[in-house]
Amino acid sequence: MTDLVEQMYCSQQIVIPPAFPAILKEYCKAAIRTQPYDLLDWSVTYFRALADGERPPVKERLEYPPFLHASGLTPGYIKILLNGFLDREVIPRGDLKKAWKGMCLDADALDEMLQIGGFGGGEEEVDLLKFVAVASGHLTNSLSETMTLLCEILTDDPEGGPAKIPVELFCKLYSFLAGLDGRIAAPEIPEASTEVPDDLTNPAPERNISEDVNKYVKEINLKKTAELGVDASLATEKKKKKLTEKGEMEALVARSEAKDYETYIRGIGPPVSSGQVDAVVDFVVFWAQRQGGMVMPANIRKVLCPALDT
Repeated sequence: MTDLVEQMYCSQQIVIPPAFPAILKEYCKAAIRTQPYDLLDWSVTYFRALADGERPPVKERLEYPPFLHASGLTPGYIKILLNGFLDREVIPRGDLKKAWKGMCLDADALDEMLQIGGFGGGEEEVDLLKFVAVASGHLTNSLSETMTLLCEILTDDPEGGPAKIPVELFCKLYSFLAGLDGRIAAPEIPEASTEVPDDLTNPAPERNISEDVNKYVKEINLKKTAELGVDASLATEKKKKKLTEKGEMEALVARSEAKDYETYIRGIGPPVSSGQVDAVVDFVVFWAQRQGGMVMPANIRKVLCPALDT
């Protein structure tokens, strides 16, 4: 008992750093702004970043209304990536995956973005701005909306401003996205089983229908047919028609199963022709010359602007 008492600490022995209350206060504010999907994992990443002298994964402001996406990605998380790798054009894949995991986002979505952006294979480094462009394409419904979102993410203007970015950066990212093939593999649907359950192929004795009942039903049907005066040839033609329709339906199903349906990331879409890309670039350069070399979303919303999508 004496040993236990000696091991206990009193309040004078517990030293609380003077900065500890401020650290907890900033942590609570960061958690409220970021709204992480997994608070525990995010907290580990947050305090580890502080201990290593790095920038923690914290959103600049609370995103409201909440931005919903299957991967959990939002424009705020994309800005966290940019802020976490300041002044770095190329980052190692390992660092990107570590930052992605620290934000508690879906790892499969990251692999899909890397594949669509052409960052797969043996490449160990990723162009940060190009990856940001691909990630933004997963949050929009068209290539035009993707470029608008990129302007809002990459601009130095305050929120709600014109969202200007250098024309060179706009043309670089647009040409990159326009050349991508945003197709994703369609999910494999398991084939339906054609096996008949045993309880149907080998029915129990109590479920067997009496032959007398079958015979009686057959006689009733023949009697009704005779009373209605149904023409035998008409019945034959009707039967042939049903068989023909059944064959056409089976052929249609076979064609649909054999067809390779193409699904695209809507914010990227299929590749855009080089002529169309050149027309868009010429248009934004024309306006950039009148705007100090800057481009803004208002320019690509103009009626005379060529379509950015196919």
